[in-house]
Amino acid sequence: MKTGLPKMISTYVLYGYPCYGKRFSHMRFKLKSRAHFINNSQNIKNVLKLYWKHVIILFESAKPKGDEQTVLEFLGRGSAFHTENNCAFYTRGSRLILLDCPMSAFHRLRHIGIDKLAGGRTEKVTVLVTHTHSDHVSGIGMLIHYCYYLFATPVEIIVPCADIAEDIRFLTERLDGCHSSAYRIICAQDTDTGFTPIPTYHAPELDGRCFGWSFDTNGKRVVYTGDTNTLAPFMPYLTDGAYLYTEISSYPSPVHLSREMLSEAMHALKAKGIRVYFMHLDNEEELAETARELGAELAPLYVQKQAEIR
Repeated sequence: MKTGLPKMISTYVLYGYPCYGKRFSHMRFKLKSRAHFINNSQNIKNVLKLYWKHVIILFESAKPKGDEQTVLEFLGRGSAFHTENNCAFYTRGSRLILLDCPMSAFHRLRHIGIDKLAGGRTEKVTVLVTHTHSDHVSGIGMLIHYCYYLFATPVEIIVPCADIAEDIRFLTERLDGCHSSAYRIICAQDTDTGFTPIPTYHAPELDGRCFGWSFDTNGKRVVYTGDTNTLAPFMPYLTDGAYLYTEISSYPSPVHLSREMLSEAMHALKAKGIRVYFMHLDNEEELAETARELGAELAPLYVQKQAEIR
């Protein structure tokens, strides 16, 4: 028998993605307060169980599991309409290499400090471009200005083909007005950059101008799909033990890779010991569950260390 007045408690419901700041040593979450009327202890338990389920999903996906060392870290892993668009990076000595650079990633870099990502003075910044949708290249001009005027650090933009080189040049010269000595554009088709562009299929409006990348670093093969609706072009580059960073969509879309298509490929990928990471997420909670079911992981978000934010 119920006794007393219904209790009102304030719980916090996760928006579904992490954000970063100085409040905690590693990450905090954007929260939304909701009032729930609780009539008994079982309801309280259910609410708390749901809350902690969301917390665990995001904490588990923020860092690589066990002793596994990921190659890439992410400044954002969201799809086009997310507030933190997809952008990966890694460092090679004093060189910072970004895979695409949306405006949200530029602001993360500015907040963290570019030098901190490279562990000291960053002598060079490189951006690998997959395609020219704004959620992938909107921060390039601002990155060039920032590196040039504040650090005198050159930015190298590696593009997969001549058509994209022309598009990026229009963006940096005509639209952003970047100083000509602040950057250079290198076409991977004409120069041995150490990065191999992989043509793929994404949006028909950008037919012939959508690519992924393959490269080796520290003895590890990395394959990065960019935006794609198929894994077929990437399969020849996936050597045993490779690291695959692939987009995935929880919603049916002709321009993105569906869960069903990835599910079909997972057996062959796992048989070769390929580590699979999901990125460009449109529904993080659902795709975290999919990753667990398929034996994959969400792309690891960069976790700012306490020493860096003091």
